[in-house]
Amino acid sequence: MAVAIAQFKVKDYEAFITHFRKAAPHRAAAGCKGVHLFRNSDDGNEVIVNFQWEDRGKAEAMMADPATRARFAEAGMIGAPTVVWVDDAGREPS
Repeated sequence: MAVAIAQFKVKDYEAFITHFRKAAPHRAAAGCKGVHLFRNSDDGNEVIVNFQWEDRGKAEAMMADPATRARFAEAGMIGAPTVVWVDDAGREPS
């Protein structure tokens, strides 16, 4: 399992989430197993998404695809997302 955390700004969160939901089949076709969305508490148009992928290579190929980039623009994404690939290092008690 590959995990990516993406952070980006959008023009309007409500418009963005509509497009994001419509793109679910495209993500699934590229091996996305699930997402967890977060919004910045001080700026609701800043979005952070935790993506779980079957394969990092397939995920990176989908994100680089011009059709995906067009969907980003259509959804109102401002600029390119910052993406960090992470490995699960375990949980610790508080």
